[in-house]
Amino acid sequence: MAEVVLLKTGGMLFGADDYSREYIKKQPIGSLLKMKVSKPKETRRAILNRYSHAIYREAVKLKQEGFESDEKAYCKYHHGIVVLINDPEEGEVYKDFYERMLKGKPYHARIACMHETSPHRDEEGNIIAYTPVTSLMDDKQMSRYLDRILKDYARQGHCILTPKEREFINYPEAQR
Repeated sequence: MAEVVLLKTGGMLFGADDYSREYIKKQPIGSLLKMKVSKPKETRRAILNRYSHAIYREAVKLKQEGFESDEKAYCKYHHGIVVLINDPEEGEVYKDFYERMLKGKPYHARIACMHETSPHRDEEGNIIAYTPVTSLMDDKQMSRYLDRILKDYARQGHCILTPKEREFINYPEAQR
């Protein structure tokens, strides 16, 4: 049996690669094809990334100000860089990298560098280049980063909860 990879777009299935598209084209009109559907296993990294974005969204709701992208930039600057430069093996390399990328820039420009919409120009016309942070992390570093973020929000008086945790709090009968 041929292995065909399909891509779902707008409720329709399409061949995801050249081989799959050609295989589908060769099938006679009205022919019945047997298909085995399998979902790729989600990686730990994908789960951590999704969790980080849930934290940013929740923080914006709790603070009742700003945007998710601004929270993400704040967290990457204040927590992500710290995690990377404190890495026992690669820390010095990261420290040198971030000093070269951010040194001499005012605070708002350093935060702007954390936005994935960079490169763009600031008010003075200077180019602000995107500076990667979380994309450089491994799973262990990403976990440390998330832990630092949650503790920081707790210090600010914001309790970040998952939807399940929030549901548990809102329904006392579930606590029994």
